[in-house]
Amino acid sequence: MNAIDQNKYLILYENCQLCKGNKRSLLIDFQRRNLEFIDNEICDIINNKSRKYSVREILNDYPDEQQIIILDYITFLIDNEYGFLCEKEEVDFFPKISLEYQNPSRITNCIIDF
Repeated sequence: MNAIDQNKYLILYENCQLCKGNKRSLLIDFQRRNLEFIDNEICDIINNKSRKYSVREILNDYPDEQQIIILDYITFLIDNEYGFLCEKEEVDFFPKISLEYQNPSRITNCIIDF
């Protein structure tokens, strides 16, 4: 467990996607075919804050007890190669993958009822 540079920004690898559930979220690593359950709050931080704010700025929004938990999750993500830290200037070098699907056919599915 290494100390992380809190002035850097957390980026999740694009082969890792988050699926938010009702009580907890799922981190899916498509490349390694691995699943990890995480808290919904961590999912929200990754989706809404990680590319916009440094780790230090994110932690400032939470009390000390939660800061420790968030830091543990960030360390877990980095140690297990689900994410990495980068400088603010480098964030734009890692664009999010488009999850939009376009089908070239006019009809994608059909139900025929007799």
